[in-house]
Amino acid sequence: MTIALWPSNQNVVILVGRFLAGVGSTLQVIFTPIGYPGLQIYDKLFLNLYTTPAIVAVIIDLICFPLIVIFFKEHYAGLAESSSTDCIQKIKPPKPDMMASWLCYMTRFTQMFIDQNLELINSLFATTMFAYTKAQVVQATALAQALFNGLSFISYMSFIGINFTKFVNHRILTIAMLGVFISFHLITFPYPFLSGNIQTYTNKDAQNATTELVGCNIDQLSWCQHIAPVNPYIYFGAFVVLIGIAFSNLTVSLSTLFAEILGPRRQGTQQGFLQVSGGLGKMIGPLIASYLFTHYGPRVVWYMEILLVSMTILLLSVFYKRMVPLQKKVYPIT
Repeated sequence: MTIALWPSNQNVVILVGRFLAGVGSTLQVIFTPIGYPGLQIYDKLFLNLYTTPAIVAVIIDLICFPLIVIFFKEHYAGLAESSSTDCIQKIKPPKPDMMASWLCYMTRFTQMFIDQNLELINSLFATTMFAYTKAQVVQATALAQALFNGLSFISYMSFIGINFTKFVNHRILTIAMLGVFISFHLITFPYPFLSGNIQTYTNKDAQNATTELVGCNIDQLSWCQHIAPVNPYIYFGAFVVLIGIAFSNLTVSLSTLFAEILGPRRQGTQQGFLQVSGGLGKMIGPLIASYLFTHYGPRVVWYMEILLVSMTILLLSVFYKRMVPLQKKVYPIT
């Protein structure tokens, strides 16, 4: 894979547009009226608000496989493929700055670490802090994710329709969007001075209950009695607006910056490493966040995420002058 000389915003935005699977979250909202246990298809196979979105996703994947094989044609842009000895000069890009590349890997790790944690925390918040039922959790989180992706879609289309390259410094935009991540955590932090108490219950209550209990189980989560609830409208509103704007803009700015740092060469391996770093964030993040949330509550999770984002911003600021496009050089053929 290559990015054409030199990478344009439109090319990179289209490249990273695969993140725009916004309809998936919308489908979850559509299927919530099915309820639970839903419609029995065969023996223990049911169609309900939990299983139907996954089944539809599998069907969509099966449709996409042949479409990719039929319509996808691999084409390398920006590289001279001629082997003719008649050429007297060639473009020979120097090696990219490894420090700048590693900072891009770290930034993508941080981005996906936060994004995946918030997908997990959204459900935990809705269950423990907001006392939502299981059906309400699915509906609220799916709706929030759908709005999140809708705002991301608008942001991506803005980059495609308008040549922001003339106006945007991608280094500054990357740092600024990480700052928006911190703003979200500061706005939704469960401060000690907040009023009210979250709804709680015990294991004994759960054993004697004839209906679904909501709230926080104080026998399993000891911190439940010592924390005040965050307003759900503020929480989900901040998630949709702040994270929706920050995630999409960070994806575009970081991907563009990384492509420019690598320069006019085949970037498949390096872009693969960038995706691996994001995958590590998505894999490690929920493991750490779920443990901290269970044992210490959301405040410690928020501390951890603010610290990680702050460290990333600090490193990007310290090495700011190295996060620049690769310089083209022309050498005679030897």
